[in-house]
Amino acid sequence: MEDLVEAVVAFRDAREWRQFHHPKDLAISIALEAAELLEHFQWKTPDEATRYLRARRGSRCARSSASSTRGCPWPRLTAE
Repeated sequence: MEDLVEAVVAFRDAREWRQFHHPKDLAISIALEAAELLEHFQWKTPDEATRYLRARRGSRCARSSASSTRGCPWPRLTAE
């Protein structure tokens, strides 16, 4: 996990994005990403959602779901 955090911090720093990485901004970004993911499931029954995911295994939706549910290394990414 530490290697991943270091890679993300290096990516952020190379783009001078640290100024935008405050807890408020990160919380908003997480909420927006969650909303984007939830659009795939809106109005589907649990069975429909399961079939939808199985049909799209490896797709952008599946990759987005996987990346959105991993732990967030908050302390290392914030500007403070």
